[in-house]
Amino acid sequence: MVDTADNAGTPPHPGGTPPGTADTSTGSSDGPAGGTAPSTHAAPRQAPPAASASAATTTPPGRNPVHNPERLVFFSDAVIAIALTLLILPLMESVYEIDGGSTAAWVLAEAGPLINFLVSFAVIATMWSFHHGSFARVRAVTRPLLLLDLGWLATIVFLPVATALTNATEPDVLQHLFYIGTMLLSSVLLVAINTVITRDRRVTDVPGGNLGHLAAALAMAACLSAALLVACLTPLNDAAMTLMLLVAPLQRMISRPLRRRGLPGPDPAGRESDT
Repeated sequence: MVDTADNAGTPPHPGGTPPGTADTSTGSSDGPAGGTAPSTHAAPRQAPPAASASAATTTPPGRNPVHNPERLVFFSDAVIAIALTLLILPLMESVYEIDGGSTAAWVLAEAGPLINFLVSFAVIATMWSFHHGSFARVRAVTRPLLLLDLGWLATIVFLPVATALTNATEPDVLQHLFYIGTMLLSSVLLVAINTVITRDRRVTDVPGGNLGHLAAALAMAACLSAALLVACLTPLNDAAMTLMLLVAPLQRMISRPLRRRGLPGPDPAGRESDT
């Protein structure tokens, strides 16, 4: 005879399972009441919001702001185009003053202004070519580069004034300082611009890629310095600007020591410029 006294005082389990016995009906002892097992798939995590464009371009404290190079290049091209146009205005005025004369007489009378126009046009066009090639690799414009470029543009704008002054006055030291000195200052600023582009890694993706343009600007500055000395100290002032023909060979001579001094080399494709 079985003794049921102990079992009689024990209340039945609500789920029908005796105490001490694991409930295996749901396949898991950790499931909630009702027999449903928890889901094994975690809720998808929301991606963080994308950073705004303004946050991506915010300049960290203590650094110079960075500007878009395209706007500066377009602005520089427009200023140079206007300066080239202004060079022709003195000659246009002389054409309007012709009163029944011949073209040959006008050419002989305006031979000096014509030569000055061609020289100034060639110098500005050459500097624009150097400037265009220098900015071909620029990806960002820092404040120092912006200020240097604006200073360079100021010399380009003033050159038509210096050219007109050369046409209207007798040659003297001050005239040469205005005319050739403006070109010299422009070339020195171009050297500074290319130095910033060559060395500042915030400006270009290919440091050293402007080495050829830096050498060209140095060669032009050297030739203009020699031309200014010749014009001011010798009677050969009319032939002083012929020294500009030495820019190309002098550029090749300057490029070699620049590389030996450890400046960054050209890009992996072996090119020094895009022009």
